[in-house]
Amino acid sequence: MESFLHLLARDVVRDAHPESLTIVFPNKRAGLFLSRELARMIDRPAWMPVIVTLEEFVERYVGLKRADEITLLVKLYSSYRECSGSKESFDDFYPWGSMLLEDFDDVDKYLVDARDLFSNLRALREIEKLFPYLTEAQVEHVRRFWSHFRDGVTGGREQEAFLETWGKLYPTYCHFREKLQREGLCYEGMGTRLLRDRVDEVPRQERLFFAGFNALNKCEEQIFARFRDSGQAAFYWDHDLYYTSNERHEAGLFLRDNLKRFPNALGIEHFNNFRREEKRVEHVTVSSSSGQAKLLPSLLGELPPDPSETAIVLCDENLLSPVLHSIPPTVEKINITMGYPARKTAAAALLTLAGDLQRGAKRVGEECYYARETVIALLDHPLVQAGDPVEARKVARGVHSSNLTHVPSAMLLFDEVTRALFAPRDSSFDYFLDVIARLLAREDAGTGAIERETLFALYKWLQQARDSFRE
Repeated sequence: MESFLHLLARDVVRDAHPESLTIVFPNKRAGLFLSRELARMIDRPAWMPVIVTLEEFVERYVGLKRADEITLLVKLYSSYRECSGSKESFDDFYPWGSMLLEDFDDVDKYLVDARDLFSNLRALREIEKLFPYLTEAQVEHVRRFWSHFRDGVTGGREQEAFLETWGKLYPTYCHFREKLQREGLCYEGMGTRLLRDRVDEVPRQERLFFAGFNALNKCEEQIFARFRDSGQAAFYWDHDLYYTSNERHEAGLFLRDNLKRFPNALGIEHFNNFRREEKRVEHVTVSSSSGQAKLLPSLLGELPPDPSETAIVLCDENLLSPVLHSIPPTVEKINITMGYPARKTAAAALLTLAGDLQRGAKRVGEECYYARETVIALLDHPLVQAGDPVEARKVARGVHSSNLTHVPSAMLLFDEVTRALFAPRDSSFDYFLDVIARLLAREDAGTGAIERETLFALYKWLQQARDSFRE
């Protein structure tokens, strides 16, 4: 069986002018593996096509860079306070601000009229005329929700507060978008909507391959349709007839529509592999979930030597941690496509303890005193002990035998990491950044690849948050 990326690479190699091609994927990973396929096929110097994600393609023609989530939330908070006059703290705003950011993203991706959406619908009678693009079921949901806010009836404080906030969302949406545009930034939906509005500015001579997409939002559908109609684009859909030819099979729900609207550049003969190709399925009975992870070393030893050809699919995301610890050392690098929850790492646990330490600290003159229980927990932490385990245990024994409820920092400083941990700081951001930087600077580090990657990610996130707040 020839893989989807192999078929795509073959078309690229056969193209008369591959250097004029731009191949657009939904993510970076697919582009990396396409580059590998092209490298295997090409045995002479040749021009490569441009391989980008849709996000990078949007940035090229819209001229706005997609901002990270924390930067967007800080700027959204600023816009909301300016438009509403609210004195709400960022801590209170953060949970519902994240949801509001997702709502704004969906508004743009699905080309919803924001003015209509954020209207006070309790004063409106003809919802169908205002929202002609809604289904009957969606209209009924809207009616049912707003029926709780009847004309002339004063609700409780929660209802009035909700209506007051709702009335500020459209001005906040407009202010937020204008603010981002002035600063050369955008969120995903905003960038895609702007490309949809400016799609005619893309040069007609640019040839495009859109590959590996599945469910499309309204913006993407209209962008694809524009390039299809101009003859600039070819579309490559990875599917199998087993589910796309069966109208009742939910796995092919979006692809069936895509294949009709944007015909596949690859012939249908390549997509009957599920029925045609021989499959070897082996069931192994295991008594527990953790037992599945323990079997991995022996199972992986029976597979081909190239680990990039092997996928481990988990039925339960909670198995991720035991599975990662069961991967044999012969497998040097792994790609976790589902992401890894930072809160379950030793690095996150250390920073949580460090935060508790600083909140419970007491200053007496130049000396700082820390709560005994938190100090002991930190000294027992593997990332703290990794630098000098003998000294860490010695200091911990001293704390135990002292019977002090609050321990002076002078007792606790024995290496670079503890000098950062047990030091008073006025800025939480600077404190955490200093601790992480010293952990990363240690040669032994006491961390595996995942913990080190987590430390890098946390350092980057904290830097972005600090810089956003300072603006």
